Formats: sequence, C-alpha cells, structure tokens
Amino acid sequence: MKVEISKNNIQQLKINDIPGLDLVNVYLENIEPGKGRILIECYGKSWTSYWGAMSGMRVEDFFIRCENSYITDRLDHKAKGHKLKYLTKIVEAAKEAIKKIKDS
Repeated sequence: MKVEISKNNIQQLKINDIPGLDLVNVYLENIEPGKGRILIECYGKSWTSYWGAMSGMRVEDFFIRCENSYITDRLDHKAKGHKLKYLTKIVEAAKEAIKKIKDS
C-alpha cells in the first residue's frame, strides 16, 4: 500500500446555534485557481461537490454567488420534499457563515 501525504489549504467552518439544525461542519478546499470542492456535514450526513471551472474564483466566492437550487442539486440531485428543505437550510447556513468570514 502506498500512502501519499500532501498539505492542502482546507478551511473548516463550524456552524452552530442554527434553529432546527445540529452542528454543521463545512470544509472548503481550493485546489488551484478556479478549481475547488466543498464538503458539508450535519448530524452524520454529508454532501460534497467539486467544481473544476469556476472562472478563476475561489470555491467560497463561487458557492455564495450560486443559487441555492443549483447548490442543493449539485450536493444531492435526488433530494425532494423534506430532505430538500433540510439541505436548503444547511446550504443557507453555510452561505451565511462564509459571508461572515469574508466580511471580518
């Protein structure tokens, strides 16, 4: 077995005190300009997406500019009804947290 160790610039956000949600962890990874991924975890469930063509943007900038419906579809294209509402609430919380980090 071969193990490769690399140091990446991954930013973690811990979001709590959201009514109706447990702790939300958001991991943002900027691989190179215009390429990145996000991983969101809440209550043992996780969602992830990779974008390889973000016009040179950082993943956090791209994420907050996109419509919630686009983001939720990328994270779970099968989410409907209650699951979609739940995921949308998590995406909204992640966007607010990213905006707060950028504003500070």
